[in-house]
Amino acid sequence: MKYEKLEVGKTYYNVERRQMGNVKGLSSVCVFHVKIVSLNPERRSAMVSWNGNRETPWGERQLSKLRTERPVVIYGPMGRGRLQTREEKKAAKEAKSVQPDRT
Repeated sequence: MKYEKLEVGKTYYNVERRQMGNVKGLSSVCVFHVKIVSLNPERRSAMVSWNGNRETPWGERQLSKLRTERPVVIYGPMGRGRLQTREEKKAAKEAKSVQPDRT
């Protein structure tokens, strides 16, 4: 996400891959909400509230990884999460647009 498109007070989403427990090689995708509290255009940074915590400063590099729409996480065996693929997004969008007539 470009720094110029960020808006104060709007909620964005941060996606991270995290290790599950003390098992090497087993990781999951986590989605956190990030609220922009204030912007500093001179330093190209922002004060953000990450996952409901107190405000912390984020630089342009961290801000560029934010997403406007909440990503869909699909959980598989052993609670392992992954992001929805393009094909799955397209199929879900088509299924949503083709709804049965209830008359």
